Parts: sequence; structure tokens; C-alpha cells
Amino acid sequence: MHCAACVTRAERVICAQPGVAGASVNLLSERAELQVHPDADLAAVAAALDRAGFPSVPIDGSSAAAALVAAEPDERWGARIAFSLAVAAAAMVLSMPLMHDDPVGPLAAAIAPLHRAFGALTPWASEIPHGALRWLLLALDVPVMTWAGRHFYVRAVAALRHGAADMNVLVALGTLAAFGLSTAVTVAPRWFAAHGLPTGVWFEVVPSVIGLLMFGNALEARAKVRATEALRELAGLQPATAHVVRADGELVEIPVTLVTRADRVFVRPGDAIPVDGVVESGTTVVDESLLTGESVPVSRGPGDAVVGGTTNGDGGLVVRPTALGADAALAKMLRMVEAAQAAKPRAQRIADQVAAVFVPVVVVIALAAALIWLAAGPEPRWGFAAHALVTVLVIACPCAMGLAVPTAITVATGDAARAGVLVRTGAVLERAWAIDTVVFDKTGTLTLGRPDVVGVIAAPGEDAETVLSTAAALGRTSSHPLAQAIVARAGTSTPGAVAQDVRVVPGQGVEGRLGDSVVRMGSTPFCEVGGVAWIDEAREQDPLASLVAVSRGGVTLGIILLRDSARPGAAAAIAGLRRRGVRVILASGDRQPVVAALASELGIDDARAALTPADKAELVAAERMKGHVVAVVGDGVNDSVALAAADLGVAIGGGAAAAAAAADVTLVHADLAAVDALIELSRRTRAVIRQNLAWALGYNVLGIPIAAGALYPTYGVLLPPIFASGAMAISSVCVVVNALRLRGATPAAMRAARGRAP
Repeated sequence: MHCAACVTRAERVICAQPGVAGASVNLLSERAELQVHPDADLAAVAAALDRAGFPSVPIDGSSAAAALVAAEPDERWGARIAFSLAVAAAAMVLSMPLMHDDPVGPLAAAIAPLHRAFGALTPWASEIPHGALRWLLLALDVPVMTWAGRHFYVRAVAALRHGAADMNVLVALGTLAAFGLSTAVTVAPRWFAAHGLPTGVWFEVVPSVIGLLMFGNALEARAKVRATEALRELAGLQPATAHVVRADGELVEIPVTLVTRADRVFVRPGDAIPVDGVVESGTTVVDESLLTGESVPVSRGPGDAVVGGTTNGDGGLVVRPTALGADAALAKMLRMVEAAQAAKPRAQRIADQVAAVFVPVVVVIALAAALIWLAAGPEPRWGFAAHALVTVLVIACPCAMGLAVPTAITVATGDAARAGVLVRTGAVLERAWAIDTVVFDKTGTLTLGRPDVVGVIAAPGEDAETVLSTAAALGRTSSHPLAQAIVARAGTSTPGAVAQDVRVVPGQGVEGRLGDSVVRMGSTPFCEVGGVAWIDEAREQDPLASLVAVSRGGVTLGIILLRDSARPGAAAAIAGLRRRGVRVILASGDRQPVVAALASELGIDDARAALTPADKAELVAAERMKGHVVAVVGDGVNDSVALAAADLGVAIGGGAAAAAAAADVTLVHADLAAVDALIELSRRTRAVIRQNLAWALGYNVLGIPIAAGALYPTYGVLLPPIFASGAMAISSVCVVVNALRLRGATPAAMRAARGRAP
């Protein structure tokens, strides 16, 4: 595909196939996302696209990464471009003796000294008869049209055969008009002279237009590669092979697509980890920066999860695979980024609607301009009419309109993905700039979501180590967050005993047998903690902590205090949003004292406690009713309703799948500075989209009338076709280069947000 009209035609072809409910085609990535019924024949869709001039192949989730093909120009383009531009230069030199036959205007007069200078350098050209020059120019144009630029005509025919018109049609019409009129003059110059018609030719227009346009397309294609670099970088993180440990201990290297959950994968020091999994043996540090944005390597050992695509440090690991193929974290990231780039924002839909009628309108304008010159222009009327027809067809450029929005969206979403911010659709970037209220969940969002032991109070005659070791014996059999926190605190300094006959008493705690004694851990009544002084002393030490009592044989051993800590960087992120003028609300189902204390610590003025999931959704609806544009940031299942109800839902990575499914954005590494960065990225993206659309539309609105000769009656200005071809080639490159300014915006904004003091 080469312009927005191609996108429209491809979507129309796809949607005309049985079983297809809708399609979204991305010009930049040259991919289509389809909504299909179960009985749809994707092979038939691909065949229909092939017939329409768009060779295609269906891909699935598991092969999506492998199907990322760079938008590089064909390597043979180099020779074609060089040949076309060489012929264009030769044609310009050979056309100079014929220039006096062309209409003269200020622009022609301005470049007349250049013509004379070239004429002085090539005096031999002036000695060639004009008739012979014309035939020589015709002969030079033929290989340019039949070889170097043949694809323009083939695609134009394919488009017209399907009742559509695209950029190739404009190129074909413009060059064929110039070539056809020039050929007629070459074949019958006396007839033209006898009827008072100009005998000038435009043979130099053909190689100039084709050469400059292909050169512009090559620059554009390379700029597209840079625009999609982040997505390609993510795809490249996945290793192609993995070393699998066989039953006899032998290491066998196999394609990563053949790894199963029953295998054990060995990761050598310095290698990329090939699969998502859990470390079974070995300790190391892992560089997760390309996946999560964190620059500091993290320690990984037995029981820790690792993600495919990250880089192992200096230790060998044996990894048990937990997610493969399309279920792997990297594959999910790729799908989300691709979906964001395929989904069309409102601005893109408008641009596509304009592009759908662009080429027919340009053809009508070109014909109308020619007719006006024929009816009311000065002599030689045929010369002015032909000039206007050719120049209008050459200068019109639907490419810029087609690339204006998707280039900006692709660069922005890829840049965000590189920083660990996964945007579900491009429309998110259209509306995030207007966010003026952010509602944060507490547990797992503003806090780490995992309790830490902040104190141990032992009973008289007991010690803290006994309290921890007894609690850990019960905790080693439980997956409850409080139990796991106690086990982590006990560490290796306490005996690794495990209680037997453990049972959970819902709402109260857990009990089991340790030796000959019954041990309990849970609420104070459940553990038969006696004496108010125990509870009072514990609460005075940390009023906001959760209390876990421990007893053995009916005798109280002590109380363990646990508390969830604020997430590092949360205060700076809140401060950044407030500095931007965004209201921040803390909404939690926790107790009022806990919520109020956290709000005070983080600098949040509006804190709501004891909210149910329905209450959170009602809070969001109420804020929206007041005219606020609301974002919700959460991580749990209880946040999914509010996330779906908000203008923008942001899910914390590592949280519940339901939260991620309901959200518009997922923060892979749970860096809350990304919320501020997302708003900033949205504002920049919106500005770039507006600039690109203004340029694309403004270029055509101004360029086409000038090409038609609108300035000639007043200023005597006629735009030479070669100038028009250069402007057309440059126009699409401009919007892509402008969009590339978004690269690096997300990491920079995140660094700035982290650096703001509360």
C-alpha cells in the first residue's frame, strides 16, 4: 500500500468478503486487523486482496512476531531510482534547446540563467535538430516507464479495475499525459505549428516525476522503519532457540517454538531468556530494561519468575516454562501494541474519508483547469491547458494524508511500549491529553500490595524469634499474603519446621500441629490472646498495622504487626500530576484511618475509604457527570468495574487479569510516573497529528490551485511540473519526519515525573 486511498480500497475489498464484519488497515505497518465470523475463510480474503493488487497472508498470534516485516524499499529500487534520476538529468539538458517553445513565466525566467549555464557546458546539444532531440527524449523515457516506473502503471490499472483511484493513478495519469502530448508533438510537429499550437514537449517530466517520487518513497519507507522500530525491537527480544536439558543431562538446542511446559530450559550467562517461566535452580541478576524500563538488573533465584526476552546476567539458570507462544508476556505485549497501531483514531477515520474521494476530485480539478485555460486562457491555449493538466496531476499527494495520523500513533505507541506502557488503542492517545482527574486504588496500586512485618511483640517469657518461627511453620503451608510476609521475614534465621494437619478457619486464621502442640495464627480471639494490654501495646506501636496473633498449646506467644508500604515513587508521581493541574482522588475499600494516613503521606487531599467496587464505579460516574475527564488506576478484580467506567483505565502490571482486560493502558513495571508521562505523550501526539493533518491538507489546498495556474493571471507564475514532482515527493516525507519527533518522549517524561519532589 502507498497512500490513504490504498487503505480505503483494501478495507473495502476485505469487508466485501463473506464472514467479515469489519476491518482496520494500517498503512504504516501494512497490516489489517479483521473482525470475522467463525466460518470466515481467511485464505479467500487474502486471495481477494491479491487480486486487488495487495499480496497478503493471514497470520496468527503465535506467528505475529515473525511476521513483522520491515517496510524497507525493495533493494532493486536503488538501481531504478539512480537510472530514473540519471535520465531526468539527461532529459533536462537535452530539453534546454527546446525551452523557448514552452510558456514563459517568472519561475521560468528565474531559472533561465541556469539553463544558459548548462547550455554553455553542453553546446553540442544546441547543434542537434529539434526533431531529433524530441525523438531522443522519447527514447529515453520509454525504459523509465516500462522498467523503472512500471509498478506505478501496473498498480494504477489494478486500482481502476476495482473501481478505485489512488496515488498510482495520479502518477500514471500525470506522466502519461506529459508523455502522450509530447509524443504527439514529436510525431506531428508541423501539424501543431500549422494550427498555432505549441511545439514544446514535457519528456523531462516523466523521469523526473518517477525518479523523485521513488526517491521520496525510499526515504519515506526508511522513516517508516524508524517509526516502527520499537515494535520491531520488542519482537527481536524473543530468542529463536532454547537449550533444553534432557533426561540424561545433555543440553540440546531446539527452536523455541518446540519448547513445552514439561521441558527444563537452561539459560547460559549473558543469554536472553527464551521463555516465560519459574527458576528451578541457579541464581543471577536479570536485565529487564528493554521489557520493563527499569535500568537496574534484578536478582532472580529459585522460585522467582522470569520473562522471555530479558537478558540473563552472570549466573546459569534452569527454568521451568509457564507460558509459551501466544501466551507469553512478550507476545501479549506485541499484540497489544499492534492492536493500538491498527485501531483507528477519529482523526484517522476523517482523513481516510477525505482520501477516499481525493483522487477523483484531483482528476476533476485537473480537467477543469485544462478546460478553463482552453476556454479563457491566453495563446497558446493548448500549451497552458496541457501544462495545468500535467502539473495538477503531478503535485497532488494523498500519501501525506494517509501517513499523517498512523505515523504519529505508531511512533507514540511504540515509544510507550519501549518504556513499559502498553496502550490498547490509538484512540487512547487522542483523549488522554484531556484527563483532569485521576482516581487511584490503594492496595497494589499506590502501595506495593504485599504486607511487610513491621514489628513483633513477644509475650513475657518468650522472644521474637520463637513467635516468628512458630508463625512461619504455619505460614509455609499457606499462600495467604500475610503468611508469606511472615515466612519471608523469618527467612533462614529460624528453623524451617512445617506444621502438620493444617486447616484454615475461614475469617479467623489457621491452625495445625507442631510436634505435640496445637499452634494457631490469626485473629486475637482465635488465638485466645488474653489481656487488653497486649492489643493496646500493639496498636500504639503502629495504629495502621494489621495484627496477627500466635499461640501454642493455648498459650499466647506474641503478636506480629504487618503493614502494606507505599510504592516507591508514588509520592513523586502524585506531585507530578498535581503540578500538571490534575485532581487526584484516592479510592479504597480499606479502613478510614489507613486510607487517611496513606493520603497524608502521598499528598492526596481527597481520600475515600470503605468503598465497594460499585461505589468506585459510582464515584467515577459522578465525576464524569460534573464534566471531568477521569482516569482510573488500579490493579485488582475489584477495580475492573471502575476501570471500564472511566474515560481512561490504567491497569498496574502484575495485577489481576480482569483489571488488565478492562483497562485501556497497562503499566508493565508498575511505575506510577507513567501516568503523568502518558498524559504528556498524549498532548505531544495530539499536537503532532494536528500539525501533520494541517500540513497534508494545507499542502494540497495550496499546491493544487497554484499548479492549476491560479497565480498566473495576477503574478504570471506557472509552476513547472518538475517542481511539482519534487514537492509531492517531499510532502509525505515531512509528515513522517515530524512524527519521529515523538521518539523518546515517554521515557523522558517518566524521568521528569520521577524527579519531581512532592
